Amino acid sequence: MTRTRWTWLMDDDDAQLTEREVASGWHWCAEWDGLLVGPGMGELECCRCGAEQEAARNTKEHREAMGKLSEKRKRDEVF
Repeated sequence: MTRTRWTWLMDDDDAQLTEREVASGWHWCAEWDGLLVGPGMGELECCRCGAEQEAARNTKEHREAMGKLSEKRKRDEVF
């Protein structure tokens, strides 16, 4: 995963991980508020996502839900 690819995936709500990326352990982590984490990232050391949950987290629906959660948290921080 290059930095450019990672940034594109994080910025594009319609972007999908490749099968190879998923197999390598890349996923949008609920524990890190939807951050895309994978091999070589310190966040992965603390990630407790289960293998079965990873597939569900890589769906467009999950990313949309995580985006809504992130926006809600941003709104809550304003007050």
